[in-house]
Amino acid sequence: MTQVVYPSLRLSANGAAALLDTVERGYRVCDLPSGAVRWDLSAEGDLSHLSLSASGNAVAWLGENADVSILTEAGKKTVILPATGDRIRAIAPADTAACIAALIAAGSKDAPDGGRARLVIVPGRPDDDAPTVAGIPVYDRGFLLANDDCSLLAVESSSNLGDRTFGGAYARDGDTLRSLWTEQPAPVPHGALALYGEWLFAATADGLAGWRRSGDRVSLPGTMREQLIFSRDGRYLLAFRVEEVVEVTSARTLVRLIDRESLKEVRRATHLIADRHDAHFALDADFGLFEVRATKSGDLAAKKLDWHSS
Repeated sequence: MTQVVYPSLRLSANGAAALLDTVERGYRVCDLPSGAVRWDLSAEGDLSHLSLSASGNAVAWLGENADVSILTEAGKKTVILPATGDRIRAIAPADTAACIAALIAAGSKDAPDGGRARLVIVPGRPDDDAPTVAGIPVYDRGFLLANDDCSLLAVESSSNLGDRTFGGAYARDGDTLRSLWTEQPAPVPHGALALYGEWLFAATADGLAGWRRSGDRVSLPGTMREQLIFSRDGRYLLAFRVEEVVEVTSARTLVRLIDRESLKEVRRATHLIADRHDAHFALDADFGLFEVRATKSGDLAAKKLDWHSS
């Protein structure tokens, strides 16, 4: 049976850029909400573990022999990770390509690194400081978020059978990684994660839980069904969730803008969203609300929405 793959996209943590998979024309990094193509990656070949930086000013992918290419406005550079490519589960570049974080699974004990599973932050230049390392469980699949300088990270990993899982959040202090979730492997069962600047938020059954890089914690109203993205400046958190399914693919969606400093909701709207599973939401620099999606033809479409419910 032939599996049909449709175009899709991923947004940077602050909604400033989108990584668009056109399927037939390769990957592109586009500015939001204009849709202007910043980088066309179609000539780069097979791109594994493709990842946008938190602000969308860098994109990275894994090549052969564990070499990572990082593309920014300054050009493309290569960073060598301290493990073979088959052990890499996820990568996340700094916004300036000054460093890159990677999840590395266990390997042969005869490997140069002893085959240890770990989270590692590798400097962007060979003559910089040694990598920062934390030994953690890493299984068959991995997920990694990092802020613009890789000083705050969130990781998740699971086995193919789902019988082993791990989640953690870490702050980098010099050459060490400090765990923000010290009580248990993960704070509580959670849905979406959003990480930008000094803050990490998780959608939980008890609300939106936030951890600052310093260790401070906050709680905001919400549910585990929320999807989350930050504003361009990181001060505001955009939270959205389906409130009512109207048809099979359409739903009334509640969108809320929350001031992270005052912990108060400052705007909200409810919109009827068609093909809800393909829809993303983001803010422009003036806090205008946009619905963003990849079209069936592999283009990026952005539609401005009112902050008044429709």
